[in-house]
Amino acid sequence: MFQNDAATALLDERRVCARADHRWDVTLVRDDGATIGPYRSDNISESGLHVTVPVGYGLAVGQRYEVLIRKPATSRENCGLDDGIYATVVRTQVKAGGDQHCIGVGLRLDQPLFF
Repeated sequence: MFQNDAATALLDERRVCARADHRWDVTLVRDDGATIGPYRSDNISESGLHVTVPVGYGLAVGQRYEVLIRKPATSRENCGLDDGIYATVVRTQVKAGGDQHCIGVGLRLDQPLFF
């Protein structure tokens, strides 16, 4: 990474809380009830999460989804979710590579998760 790229990355950082490398199943539910996923999260924090999904769902910044998070049965963390939590897409980034193109999606949660 060049010095200018590092400065840009710092300026673009919008996370409020530290990320944890939790790989939990995440399903996004649209207003019409259609679902996207489940896909494995890249990371999760108290205020948001990042998940990578295949291209083709039309995810865009500003869209809102109900987020269903399913932790592995072996996980001891309790994030306080019995039902879904609402979130807004705050970042998307195309990830091209190999045979499949994907979109990295950053979501900001309406209420915090508690680990």
